[in-house]
Amino acid sequence: MKKTLFYIFVFIALPSIAFSQNVNLGFSLGTGTNSMNNLKDYQDYYSRSFGGLDLEKASSFPGYVNYSATIETELRRSIFGFNLGYQSTGGRVIYSDYSGLLRSDQTLSSFSFGGYYFIKNKNAISPFLHLELGFINTKMNFSEEIRVNTFSEDFSFDLNSLGSYIHLKTGYLFQVSEIELRPEIGYLFNFFNEQFRFSENENALLKLPNNSKPKPNWSGFRMALRIVFDLK
Repeated sequence: MKKTLFYIFVFIALPSIAFSQNVNLGFSLGTGTNSMNNLKDYQDYYSRSFGGLDLEKASSFPGYVNYSATIETELRRSIFGFNLGYQSTGGRVIYSDYSGLLRSDQTLSSFSFGGYYFIKNKNAISPFLHLELGFINTKMNFSEEIRVNTFSEDFSFDLNSLGSYIHLKTGYLFQVSEIELRPEIGYLFNFFNEQFRFSENENALLKLPNNSKPKPNWSGFRMALRIVFDLK
């Protein structure tokens, strides 16, 4: 049901903006934090699963660079637009010594698509409050490698999860001729995420040995600089 709503949203939303008379195109570069509490719990479990081995959490889903592209239209002082975003992060638990290696990696990336609204002032420099709602589609590559002396084993598989989000942010709009600069800061709430499903069989859900049902959670603070071009 979520995927059906997602595709309907995409194919109805974009043409409605593209054929508007007042169109702005924007791009942003930013950074932020990620919650990922469910996957961090898995890392803790995994670190304790091998007896006396002192496994190290080399990476635990840190914030990283994110990118987005927007298309929007102006109706008097109101701005309606749509945003396509990309972000990534990852986790690694590892142990290595002279006898071998034990490594578990979780590499995540996501595409988000949402609609937003805010009110624009006529001034060259003005504050704004931005509300955005949409969907996040997350892909995770899960890999593990074990090497002990001459023995080695590794495996890898891909998983998917679809969720929803609300992004609240504020910032300033600086008008420079036909270009707008928008420094932004806010918080993204990621919710209603599905349990990870195997890409090769969407009916199969990932369930880890500690009986947890892993889901992504991209909730966290965001900051970015957006450049918007007036295409009128």
